[in-house]
Amino acid sequence: MLEMQREHMLAGRLRACGRFLYYKMGGKVGQRRILIMLLRLEGLKQKELQDALEISSGALSEILQKMEDASLGTKKKP
Repeated sequence: MLEMQREHMLAGRLRACGRFLYYKMGGKVGQRRILIMLLRLEGLKQKELQDALEISSGALSEILQKMEDASLGTKKKP
């Protein structure tokens, strides 16, 4: 029972963190938006994508890694 309460509390805190990060980024950037942009502009470099989305390189790298982990795409080396 105590373990379920801890999991419930942790899930609530993770949701709060997610909402905070979403609004901190202006609610503009997400995997869906990145996928659409990559489909429309094939061959787009990561720096070009970063500039177009107006986000930091660290934030973009994190999102792209999550997408790669979920098999939504892979990075190509030049």
